[in-house]
Amino acid sequence: LTVAGKPLRYHVLWGLELFALIGLPTKFIVAWMQSADLGEGPAHWAMLESGSGPGFWVFMAVSSYALPPLFEELYLRGYAQTRLTGVMGPAGAIGLLSVLFAAAHTQYYALEATSLTMLALIFVAAVANGVARHVTGSLLAPILAHVLVNLPIGV
Repeated sequence: LTVAGKPLRYHVLWGLELFALIGLPTKFIVAWMQSADLGEGPAHWAMLESGSGPGFWVFMAVSSYALPPLFEELYLRGYAQTRLTGVMGPAGAIGLLSVLFAAAHTQYYALEATSLTMLALIFVAAVANGVARHVTGSLLAPILAHVLVNLPIGV
């Protein structure tokens, strides 16, 4: 993790802007899908709605909101994107990793509107995070945006 010669506030603002452009619309779409009658939706949504207590939230922080964004961005953008950029250029690396990242979200493998929309949103967010990593030269903005996107809504 580096600031790439730029002030920390530069990366924080990038992360917040990234979240505002990609994450907030995603949150609104997810909130609409959860309230609309589009079918059951992914199984983990029901778990989130029924969860409570400090133990549940500590578990969710470790398993979804904090550690996965950190490790996913360190590996995907920090290692894989850097390596693949040398082989296939920035656009190729970002595109390939975005497809792989969306494909890794198997909880959305269903031929229904909710799941297909979620996969599309995940792909767009992955592209945006890849571009942010490339432009800023740092992982701070993608990590911040990813953490904010993973935080639950309506809790």
